[in-house]
Amino acid sequence: MEPAASPPSELQLVVQFEATAREDLRVGFAPSSEASNDSSEDAEKDKKAHIEWKYEVAVGTSGNTELVWRKSASGRTKEVDLARVFTGRTCSTQEFVAYWVVADVKSGSFSFGVGAQVGQDVLSTVQDPDFVNVTETAFTSWDSPVSIRGIQVRGVYEGQTEALAAANIAAFPPPRPMVRADPLGKEDLLTPEQRQQYETEYAASKRRAERFGAPFAPPDIKKFLDPREVRKLQRTGAIMPGFSTGIDITSQEEQSKREQRMKRFDTPQFAVEYTAETAKALEQGMTQVEWAEKQRDQEKLRARAQKFGLSAEEDRSQVVPTGIKPASAKVRRERCDVKAPIVEGQTVVFRDDALHMYSLDEKFQQVRTSDVMDYFVGYGPAYVEWFNDSSCTVVFQDNFTAARALVALSQEIPPQTLKQKKEKTGASGEDVDMADAEASADDSAMAMEVEEEVEVPDVEFNRSQWHLGNPIGSQTQPRDKKWRVLLRKATDDDFPPEKLPKKGMYHSRGSQRHDARGSRRRNDREYGSSSRRRGGSRAHPYGEFREDRHGEEPSRSRRRNKNDDRDTGKPSKRIRVNPDGSINIVRDEQAAFSEPASESKPADVPKSEPAPAVE
Repeated sequence: MEPAASPPSELQLVVQFEATAREDLRVGFAPSSEASNDSSEDAEKDKKAHIEWKYEVAVGTSGNTELVWRKSASGRTKEVDLARVFTGRTCSTQEFVAYWVVADVKSGSFSFGVGAQVGQDVLSTVQDPDFVNVTETAFTSWDSPVSIRGIQVRGVYEGQTEALAAANIAAFPPPRPMVRADPLGKEDLLTPEQRQQYETEYAASKRRAERFGAPFAPPDIKKFLDPREVRKLQRTGAIMPGFSTGIDITSQEEQSKREQRMKRFDTPQFAVEYTAETAKALEQGMTQVEWAEKQRDQEKLRARAQKFGLSAEEDRSQVVPTGIKPASAKVRRERCDVKAPIVEGQTVVFRDDALHMYSLDEKFQQVRTSDVMDYFVGYGPAYVEWFNDSSCTVVFQDNFTAARALVALSQEIPPQTLKQKKEKTGASGEDVDMADAEASADDSAMAMEVEEEVEVPDVEFNRSQWHLGNPIGSQTQPRDKKWRVLLRKATDDDFPPEKLPKKGMYHSRGSQRHDARGSRRRNDREYGSSSRRRGGSRAHPYGEFREDRHGEEPSRSRRRNKNDDRDTGKPSKRIRVNPDGSINIVRDEQAAFSEPASESKPADVPKSEPAPAVE
């Protein structure tokens, strides 16, 4: 009796799908579970519980800027990075983006790309010398919702010549050298100068590899970008250059239009210059005559103060309060003034989409990011970038909003002066009698060097164009506790460089106790791990869920409580399958606003035909 022919070996695993996500879309791969003769329900559950992922590709990590290939490991190192590629924007919330993944068993490599056709627009290819054959796949995200549709999972076997050729990773084109402004790569964020530098380094690296017979590794495109630009890209909500809404109230064109409207509607003349003072005067219904009278009174007060040498506190002509002295030397050192231009006489370049905030008082650490966002709540702040304990930079959704917020929430500060010590030497060239040698100590001190203070312009402060902002409070402190703040337009120097994740941060995030009120750190998704369990065996990071097309509760359901998803080893999520077959992964914060969906288990996905559900 002839032995039965063995089934053909699987050489490639191909996954295609479409998804919308803000960032951090993940596709995991696992080897097949061991075959078992026990087909009971308990055995099936036990088999599912022991499925462990081996590989994972994280798309749009680090604020939708990077693509990372990871492999599970044992011991304290739960995962190791096989490759990390700075791609730019690879996820989109506006439209579904087509993706594909190929796992090549023969060459031990993976490839990921964008497009409806496999092999089109490669983003990254990675090879693992210790490749583990994988047959199962699953989808998840860290803590942002994602919608997935059109999932196809199929295996390519020996003898399928055309299919093998179409999924041959070795024949795929190399990734395009670009920093994507959109997932499809329609726009490149690299400048011509940066692209030229990259191409020069690329050619040099290739020559070195050929000369020494070493494998060629293209240079990291991220190092050709300004680190501050990289950091701004990493922050979710970073705007694209030139995006604007509303009007620019500081432009010459808008001032001209304002003058024409004033003539038409008989608006007071002082409103031509749009400042916080004029805006308040208009709100109070002040006429041009009343404005002129107020200005004359202030001029008289200034003249009187100058005549009698009144201090700034006694000078009632000051429009802006004078309490702008830092509370301590430490607070003063943390003030970030605008740097002088490199070329003398050149004007300072300010950003149109960001403001810089500086606290004059101590313990500004008690003010959280949420407090700063609430401070600018009427002007759509995008995110806050902390610079030090006393200052931060606030980025807005468009270019004009920052100027409007500065006018509405602050007052202009007149040019400031500071006191400097001036050395002066007394006259000592006259003849002195011997009897004068016994003069008093006070008389002899007159001939020594004396110091006196003189006022000079505070160049750094005046160059920064600081405004005195409205006091800011904190939700964690009493209502009457406020901090004095200064505001100004931000520059490119007001952004710290890229913050690299600390070693071990990716794995320890789940074990750290998080208090939203006790930390300024954002929820760094680039540090997120799919597995959060401390100790014990590793859990499947993609959870266990059942396809639920009717939203019915499982038979053995129980009431959920707030601690159900704490340190469970799997991200908290609910799966909703839409009537058209698309899948929504809804996080806890959105579950209250979506229709009820049950926790469920994965449905088996055959590799030979399109999969309606995820593993």
